[in-house]
Amino acid sequence: MCQKWAIACGALLLICNATNAASPYDDLAFALKQQQIIQSLRAHCHIDNHIPDEKIRNLFLSEKNNHSPILLAAKAFDKKDKPGYSHAIASVRCPEIK
Repeated sequence: MCQKWAIACGALLLICNATNAASPYDDLAFALKQQQIIQSLRAHCHIDNHIPDEKIRNLFLSEKNNHSPILLAAKAFDKKDKPGYSHAIASVRCPEIK
């Protein structure tokens, strides 16, 4: 009985460690994707570099019309589909920045 419990605990620890090991990579990949999309939106909408990324992110995501193109851009980025990514970014409506 004790041996089965020890094996189960060991397996659980291995699974938890594997999940935790992937998390920093996933977080980094997400951050890099977000940064690339923001850079592309800056170029597409001619946004000055002095405007913070956080403001740009909030501004674009607050526009309901931009949700779909931004999600399509993210999916195309994941698939390394450069034409799809470019098309999605080009279809984003540029909001007025104050």
